[in-house]
Amino acid sequence: MPLNWDAKACAPAVEDEIDRRDNLVWATMSLGLSSITAKNVEEWLWRAKFAARLGFDCTTMTYSDREEPLTAAILRRWVGLYTNASNETRPAFVKKCIGEVTRRVDRQVKDELKELEACK
Repeated sequence: MPLNWDAKACAPAVEDEIDRRDNLVWATMSLGLSSITAKNVEEWLWRAKFAARLGFDCTTMTYSDREEPLTAAILRRWVGLYTNASNETRPAFVKKCIGEVTRRVDRQVKDELKELEACK
């Protein structure tokens, strides 16, 4: 299913911020939040910072010529952005993140043991 978005409800000035919009649209999938609302700005920041603590870079918005941190000010400017990404509860989001970290660590341990066996 394609990722669709709508920014018509956002402040008029944001229409020129295509790179920023694209970063936020993709972040909706990563963070399990389908829209930016006045009520969920805090949840956006919490999830981005939580994921960053686990090694997922959700707090940096990357453009072709620069990077910038994801901030409450940016999110507030984009209140009204909506996508068809799935919404997840916070517990489901945390479980997804922990599951991915677990898979990565399992893979690292297996690779290290395999490498050790190959050296014998």
